[in-house]
Amino acid sequence: ALFRATLIRVRAREHVLVCNLHHIVSDAWSMRVLVRDLAELYRAARTRQPANLGTPPTPYRAFAAWPHAYLAGAAGERDRAYWLRQMGSERQVLALPTDAPRPALMTAAGCTHVFTLEPALAAGLMRVARDGQATAFMTVVALVKALLHRYTGQEDISVGSAVAGRDRADWENTIGFFVNTLVLRDRVTRTEDFAALLARVRATCLDALAHGAYPFDRLVDDLRLTRDLSRNPLFDVSVQLATVERTEVRAEGLRIAQFDHGQSPAKCDLAFDFTESADGLVCARKDSADLFH
Repeated sequence: ALFRATLIRVRAREHVLVCNLHHIVSDAWSMRVLVRDLAELYRAARTRQPANLGTPPTPYRAFAAWPHAYLAGAAGERDRAYWLRQMGSERQVLALPTDAPRPALMTAAGCTHVFTLEPALAAGLMRVARDGQATAFMTVVALVKALLHRYTGQEDISVGSAVAGRDRADWENTIGFFVNTLVLRDRVTRTEDFAALLARVRATCLDALAHGAYPFDRLVDDLRLTRDLSRNPLFDVSVQLATVERTEVRAEGLRIAQFDHGQSPAKCDLAFDFTESADGLVCARKDSADLFH
């Protein structure tokens, strides 16, 4: 099934609603839409009044059909040419020091370690971002690349990052999978300072976003690289940055709050998921359990 819901009764006035959606029909943005609409429908049912769900969302099939015209047109060809130039003809392997030999087939087993950069340190990092006319995301990407350069000694470093893919306002309320993945490739050298690295990462991010509609899976096919089942196709480390949004809704005596379910699978060697919050900058570092103890 693409969508299955189960209500678990914990005690008389406490329940857990488990919604299991296949990733092909949903993404993180979709979850906010789903919770908001469920809360409104619950309110309407309790008060016996019509639900106010706003303007009907654009059907997902409209987005699903869009790539065909895009890929066949001038915009798709322009973006394809950019990514082929950016990625080159060889996979850039990041030689991270690992605790265990790399298996022939990577599993999704992972461990998550959470740490916080306290407010003063996070504020200092944001001042560096402002001085470099960069966003917080660009700054944490540069930070991770400096770290990876220190651990590997390599200068050609690529990281992956997911983007929402909802470039049109009429897609904001649609449940579906819109996410695309971008590869951010930069040169990191020991002789330059962080400001120079940040400027290079900033330019790379802006270029990647300008050509960000090109589907990641199509790029993997276009590059025709030898596939290695022990690695993600185009990068070994991912970086994300989000603003904390706790899904909490109150409606007619009902309190809805997000339920933290613990560990999540490892999709690459290392993943750095940063979240901006009032407590500072929180980082959930996800390690592949196949490689790291």
